[in-house]
Amino acid sequence: MGCLGVGVRLSVAFFVVACGGSPTVKVGPASIDPVTGRPCEFGSSNLSIASAEELSQAFNCGFTGNLTLTRDLDMAGFPLKPLGSSSAPSGCVCDGAGFTVSNLEVRSLSVDEPAGLASVLTGQIKRLRLVGSQVLGLGQTGTLAGRKQGLIDQIQIENAVVAAGAFG
Repeated sequence: MGCLGVGVRLSVAFFVVACGGSPTVKVGPASIDPVTGRPCEFGSSNLSIASAEELSQAFNCGFTGNLTLTRDLDMAGFPLKPLGSSSAPSGCVCDGAGFTVSNLEVRSLSVDEPAGLASVLTGQIKRLRLVGSQVLGLGQTGTLAGRKQGLIDQIQIENAVVAAGAFG
């Protein structure tokens, strides 16, 4: 049986490939996560995240679906790019499910892009505890979102560093 490929271009490349099994969702612009070195592929548009590597891959590959944590995560060594952008805001629902993410590092090196867990949040970030987070941006910068248009609910932030402007 051959493979069926469907491509749709939104703000990032999106492909569904079915090869006799369940579909694989490939999300990019990058085809390889620069932090983990793994291909940018996801089993669905709703991810259950159980490791720092999985969360890193979702953020750094431009994932646009919904994320739910299934355990506490230590993100040391797994820097993230913000979800979404000014031209394609993040409508993602990020559900921390009451878990803690520690040592989070988010960097946006573009003056034109807000920085935070989401660049521009139009979706939701909820039920999440952040400990020891560091968010660095050149423009609008916040721990959860550079610019918020969505819902933020039941969030606890401890020991956060947020820096906007020139940094090295």
